[in-house]
Amino acid sequence: MLAKIGIVFVGAFALISVASAPAAAAPKPKPGDVVHIQGCVRKGVEGAKCMMVQTAGVTYDVSGLGLRIGAFAQGKATVSSNATTCQQGVLLENFKPEKVDHPIACGTAK
Repeated sequence: MLAKIGIVFVGAFALISVASAPAAAAPKPKPGDVVHIQGCVRKGVEGAKCMMVQTAGVTYDVSGLGLRIGAFAQGKATVSSNATTCQQGVLLENFKPEKVDHPIACGTAK
């Protein structure tokens, strides 16, 4: 992380300012990449047929994976080379769920 430090003297007081560059965002996965998802399945902006899971700051389109809104999803999937019709998220396919020892209650919000 890069930081810029500046010191300004005003009378008997020193003002110190620190500005730091934001942390780099995770790179967007590419088609063929296998990703791990873990999160609550939420309705997408295009309605109930579009379902999303957000993991590590990346929104994934899980619409074709057989999940349901309000469920907790955990597992691995492949990033698809197909375009999503949901207008958001990275489209996934070939989901392989993992056993969740302590399921998280998600509810059906959003």
